[in-house]
Amino acid sequence: MQEAVNSALPGDVIIVKPGSYYDHVTVTTNNLVIRSESGNPEDTVIEGYNPTADVFTIEADNITLEGFTIMGAGANCSGLCLHGCTNCLIDSNTFFNDFRGIYLKSSLNNDILNNIVIKGGRGISIEESNHNSVSKNKVSECGYGINLLNSKDNRISKNTVAGNKDYGILVQSSDSNTFSRNNASENGRGIHIGNSDGNTLSNNKISLNEVHGLFVCPKSDKNLVYNNYFSNTLNVEANNGTSNVYHKSKTKGENIVGGPYIGGNYWATPEGSGFSETAADNNGDGIADEKYLFETSDYFDPLPLIAHKPPEPVLPTANLSINTPKDYAPLSVQFTDLSENATSRTWDFENDGVIDSPDEMPVYTYPSPGTYTVNLTAACENGTDTKLITINVGENNVAEIQPESAPGEESMSTTGSQAEQNSEQEGISSIPGFEMLYGIFCLLAIFLYKESTK
Repeated sequence: MQEAVNSALPGDVIIVKPGSYYDHVTVTTNNLVIRSESGNPEDTVIEGYNPTADVFTIEADNITLEGFTIMGAGANCSGLCLHGCTNCLIDSNTFFNDFRGIYLKSSLNNDILNNIVIKGGRGISIEESNHNSVSKNKVSECGYGINLLNSKDNRISKNTVAGNKDYGILVQSSDSNTFSRNNASENGRGIHIGNSDGNTLSNNKISLNEVHGLFVCPKSDKNLVYNNYFSNTLNVEANNGTSNVYHKSKTKGENIVGGPYIGGNYWATPEGSGFSETAADNNGDGIADEKYLFETSDYFDPLPLIAHKPPEPVLPTANLSINTPKDYAPLSVQFTDLSENATSRTWDFENDGVIDSPDEMPVYTYPSPGTYTVNLTAACENGTDTKLITINVGENNVAEIQPESAPGEESMSTTGSQAEQNSEQEGISSIPGFEMLYGIFCLLAIFLYKESTK
């Protein structure tokens, strides 16, 4: 590999085929990409044959190193050493059984991303190096997980440091660094801040560490610690430095345990008896009603978080009423939405999948007899509910009503059909002289009536 690197020019890409390479590589040419052909660290291994030398050394800028397993660095040596480097990317490599896995010395603006460091003395060491980003790495079974010494303005985020003997993250004489979204668990000590000022720790999970979760020495000042999850036998040993703060002003936003406000930290214990697990929260804001006093100093957390249980979502309940002045076709029905907890509704008056109205009090006319199903769907941001009812529309059957007989008159027989009676009347009236006989008969009836009244 060293021969390939020596012959490369700036801008070259060096692709390394799978295999095991016993070598020590030093890069001094800028702007190179060195990656394994497979991208899989397991099948492309660089092992140093001399345990007293660094396996891979970079002394150039804008170098990308990707997809290797690097192993075999002995005492005080490194699997990868970046010395005086700027803008390098160390991505998706595995460092195994090196005294130091990744070592940055006097280097700026480098990205250490997605690497695995296992079984070493110090996993990732940053010394006299500023403005670097160390993110999404996994460090385990080392003495120190991540170690900063005399370094400033570095971003340490989303790393998992677990099962390391002495420290998960050790900060020594290093100022103004940010540590966020890291998981420091099952180490000897979780995060240790010694003689370091102005660092910010937020959104970290610090749990099940043997000695303590967080240590802040008395010569460390102006450090800000908020919105972290602690669950250790001893969560914090905060000595009386100057102006260290263990909370942020109460601000609306989801905190590390799902509550609605950012404030202090969550203080639990492995046994489930921690302050945040037992404190009262009468107003339901996810902040304990009392401050949390530290056991080992005068410091306290005035806004400790508690486990937050979000309220059950309020679901709508669909309901309706109808007004039908008649029950036969054509039938106009006045519908009224009586749903609860709903912000909108849809009506399907014939349950045919077609939305007919979104109104609260619609009117719908059924033109034909039949049985119809009405579907009302009530909705809100949390869900929907449906109400079905049946409407029966009958036929308009109007019975024939015969006129009553006038008082004092006898009803005429209605035997036979009306057509037959009309036919008989037409036959009598057609007899010759019928009109003259009918008139004489009427005059005689009037005369007899007058005589009877005298």
